[in-house]
Amino acid sequence: MLCSAAVVLGASQSRSALAASVLDLHKVDWANATLPGAVCGAPHPIHLHQNKGFVSPIPHRFSHDDFYSQRGVDVGSGPVVYGDLAGNHHDNAGLQVVCTNGGGTADGQLLWSWVIFSGRGARLSVLAVVFPRVQLPKEMPTLLQIAMRPGKLTAHEYFYGPYDGTCCSTGRATTIWTYTHGTLVPGVPVITKEPRASPMFAHHRATRFIADTDWVFTTSRGTPHSQRNINRRGLQRAAEIAGLGRDGWPPLRFHDLRHTFASHLILDLGLDVAQVSRILGHASITVTLDVYTHLFDEARHTREIRTLMASSEFAACLTAGRKSPSGRVCSLNGHAA
Repeated sequence: MLCSAAVVLGASQSRSALAASVLDLHKVDWANATLPGAVCGAPHPIHLHQNKGFVSPIPHRFSHDDFYSQRGVDVGSGPVVYGDLAGNHHDNAGLQVVCTNGGGTADGQLLWSWVIFSGRGARLSVLAVVFPRVQLPKEMPTLLQIAMRPGKLTAHEYFYGPYDGTCCSTGRATTIWTYTHGTLVPGVPVITKEPRASPMFAHHRATRFIADTDWVFTTSRGTPHSQRNINRRGLQRAAEIAGLGRDGWPPLRFHDLRHTFASHLILDLGLDVAQVSRILGHASITVTLDVYTHLFDEARHTREIRTLMASSEFAACLTAGRKSPSGRVCSLNGHAA
């Protein structure tokens, strides 16, 4: 009896010691927490201040995204979700994190994740970072919602397809992360709904252009495309297929297409500055000259060379009357060449 009582007492004391050594995550100041740098590709921890952080310089994983002269990545934290992964009546906590380019719109979102924390050992520690397991290339970043219960974390993923507007993803997937021996291991994601596959003009096929002011090129919801959306899904995809932007060349911009067209007008068609200015819609000829003076100089130089070459003895040498019977030797200034 004494031995049994000692065992019971020892077990009770162990449970009490364990409870005392676990941090109550419900009392943590999450607005000023420290995140692992991996959430935004940084090589160092990210310290939040009132739910905001900043990573500079821009991590390599985002080097091909637009930052509009901003020199770093904005980090924001969202809601906190609690759940008992170990089944020991002590909650873990999940903090939602988003990395953006600072643009303030859905187009500016770069990456979503959840940081899972543990309070074991009476200290705050990172158990895992849950990233989306389904992310289509060149599309908006997949959003996540999570739920935790003993033994597993369920991640509901909302991923974008090529015909989704920036406001609303239509793809759905679920990934089960298994909790074993203090570690979260992701399973194979199960796609429960494919993203929208309707063509860009589905909205107008349904409405038959009710109003003269209807947009022609729209999202699936009939709203105008954003510049970032068109650039990412249209221009950059076309440039990649065409093999442009390789070997260290900067990404193709829409304005580069305008410059290319202007070059064609000046160099290939030989139009004068007044004609080019009118076609490009410049406010004055001065604007055209300020931007394209070098091309007009090049075009003039090319025309001069062509004129001189056409009247040269070398050009005459290429005519049938100046060729030798063999067709290989020609006389220049009375000398055999």
